[in-house]
Amino acid sequence: MTTAVERYEELKQQIEDLTRNKDQAKGQLDLLLKQLKETTGCATLKEAKTKLRQMEKETAQAQKEFNDALETFENEWEEILHA
Repeated sequence: MTTAVERYEELKQQIEDLTRNKDQAKGQLDLLLKQLKETTGCATLKEAKTKLRQMEKETAQAQKEFNDALETFENEWEEILHA
């Protein structure tokens, strides 16, 4: 059987460990947010997600324009390309 003092010491150690883990996680989060700001210009994850969605739309539009231009080119130059 554990005594009340032993149980107190166990709980105290758990609290200290959890506090240390929380502090480490906060430090890592701060570092990652700093890196996010430096690489993307976004201060928050929400901003980065919004920027990513916009970039995905722009990429899809650029891909569509490229495919359309390629199709037009291939149609216009079909005889020469397949000669």
